[in-house]
This record gives sequence, structure tokens and C-alpha cells, in this order.
Amino acid sequence: MKSCCFLTLLVILNTTLVAQRLVEREIIINPMFTELPSAQRDSLCWMSSVAAWGGFGHYAVGDREHAWYQKLGVLIELFRLGEQASFSFESDIEFIANDRNNIRFNPCALIWEEGFMYTRRFNQSFLQIGYFHRCKHDVDNLSEGYERSLIFGGLLFKYILPVTKPSTHQWSYLALRTEIYTLRQDLRVPDKFMELNPNFEQLLGTVALNLNNRKSLSRHFGVYLNAYGSLNFFGLNDGFFDRFNSLQTVNFNGGVSTGFAIQGGAHFRIGLNVEYFSDNMIDPFPKSSLLLSFGILIIDPKAML
Repeated sequence: MKSCCFLTLLVILNTTLVAQRLVEREIIINPMFTELPSAQRDSLCWMSSVAAWGGFGHYAVGDREHAWYQKLGVLIELFRLGEQASFSFESDIEFIANDRNNIRFNPCALIWEEGFMYTRRFNQSFLQIGYFHRCKHDVDNLSEGYERSLIFGGLLFKYILPVTKPSTHQWSYLALRTEIYTLRQDLRVPDKFMELNPNFEQLLGTVALNLNNRKSLSRHFGVYLNAYGSLNFFGLNDGFFDRFNSLQTVNFNGGVSTGFAIQGGAHFRIGLNVEYFSDNMIDPFPKSSLLLSFGILIIDPKAML
């Protein structure tokens, strides 16, 4: 566990720049984490598994747009070829609320993503290739005179490998991810904010890293420590073919989450989260946010870490 903590610190200390806000940023999703029964390891299985996750929490330290959050996600394994490969559908959503109304719970943003993903096993490592559509929509913000709608969909490449040998008591995995965006939109109201950079229509791609660790202290209790960071590259051009001719800026998003878990068929986590967004995607112009939240997270340990 000490080596896992040290590697987690290295991720944070070496990622000095952090971009777009992914819903599943704090967890590693892989339908092939759990091996099939021996009788099915060489067969083709259809609709072989379903896994879900969800969380809710409060921002104790943040800005005027962040007071509460809620997250939900589902992974449907459409088919699986033994222990060799898997093809799945994933959909995730993040709901954000501020406290600017009489009940101090005012919905302001919705981030949604869905896509298809192919997973291939290589011994204890995994390669994932897919296409994900991601978007962000405002909730009731136009009544306050501003609005921002975002679309950033593209190709996903991810490589997942163990940091330590997986066991029933301790798991530690590293995930390296890159995305190349084919669909980009950044609409802002009022129009004067369209001139401010960076603009998602100039978003080139992302390189990201996750380091997730969990350790069982007993049969039903454990601890976890997760870290992530992403570098997001923006060009000077917003055209499709000439966008890679120049580099305007590189932005960073990152975070650390830790706490304890009640473990069974699902893991019920209670913990703290520290996150930094160079662009929180809620304000009508790029604005950074440093956030501290506490909340709960429920995951399926057979497909998530």
C-alpha cells in the first residue's frame, strides 16, 4: 500500500497543468476485471454482464456554481469472447447544482456521455478502443443571462495495467488514456464570450492518467486512494483538417479522492475529493475551479476500481 501511495503522489506532483470534465474521471471501468467461470472462458456470451455506479455529494469548498453533485453510470457488456475480448456500451451523467435559491439547491449544469468500447485482454493488462459522445448542457442558467453548451466527442484509446499483482485483498491499477476529438462545439451566451480562449472548438486531444488503489482491511471494510490527471491540447484553428498545424495552449484537470468502503457485492464508499478544473465548463467563459467535496460513491467491484 505504501508503494501505491507513493505512485499516487507522483501522479499529482508531476501533473502540473489539468481540461474537459469527464463524468467517470475518478474510476477505472473495465468489464473484464472479473474472470468468467471456467465453462465460459472459451465461448461467446451475449449480454454477458451489467454494472452500474452512482454518487452524491456536497462541495464544502468551491465557487458560486458548485454546491452539490450527483453522478450515475451504467456499463452493458453486449458480448464477450471468453477471456479474450469484450464489446460494451457505457453511459454516464453528472448533475451539478449551486445554492442560489430558497432551498439552496439550484440545478445549473448537466454533463452527459455515452459510447461503445472494445476491450482486449493481454495477460493482466487491457487495451480499450472506443468512440464516446460527450456534451454539457445548462439548466435554467439562461434566466440569469448566460448559457454555455458544449459537445466534444471522439476516439478513445486506453491501456490498463496492474501496478501490483491483483489479489483478493489489494488492487492497484494504472490507466493511460488518450482521446482525439472529431466533434467539437462551444456555444456561449452572450456572444461576447465567444472571443475568450481556450475554446472547445479548438480542442485537439487529451492525454490522461488514472492511478486507482483499494485495499481490504477485513471482509466487509476497506480503504481506497484514487488520483487522476489530464493534459488537454488546444490549437489555434477550429477547422477539422488544419487544426493540428499549431498549438495554442495546454490545460490541466486533476484530482485525488480517498476514504473508506463498506464492501460486499457492491462497494459503498464514503470519502473526500479534491479536484482542480482549468475550465469548469459551467460559466459562460473558461474559468478555473478548485473544489473540495465529501460524498458517497457506490460501484460494482467486478467492473470498476
